[in-house]
Amino acid sequence: MNLGAELSYARDSLKVAATKIGASDFGAAAFFMDAAADRLGNAAVDIYHASFSVQAYTNNIFNWINDNWPEAVEVTYQTIVEAWIKDDFEGRAITIAMIDRMRQILWNEPFYVRWAARPETSVE
Repeated sequence: MNLGAELSYARDSLKVAATKIGASDFGAAAFFMDAAADRLGNAAVDIYHASFSVQAYTNNIFNWINDNWPEAVEVTYQTIVEAWIKDDFEGRAITIAMIDRMRQILWNEPFYVRWAARPETSVE
């Protein structure tokens, strides 16, 4: 059945049951409340079955992504520079900003790296 139709029917049945209770027609109220309960039960079954459809659909999506995942590309300074040149240096501002931030972080740490140390001999 249609989930929306089931819920609408249950809602309408509860409204009718309320008016029947107000009119002290408890037999009719019980009938409409029973009908609402049946429709809510049907809606619950529809939701239960729909969850399996969503799960299957989601699994299909993830399987497709897994099957079509691009091959790994080694990221080196050369691949980065080649990508900049190919795209007319698009993205250079954010890259430079990130490098500047890394430099800022490094300045607050002691230098123990050999290449960052002052040369032991001077070039004359």
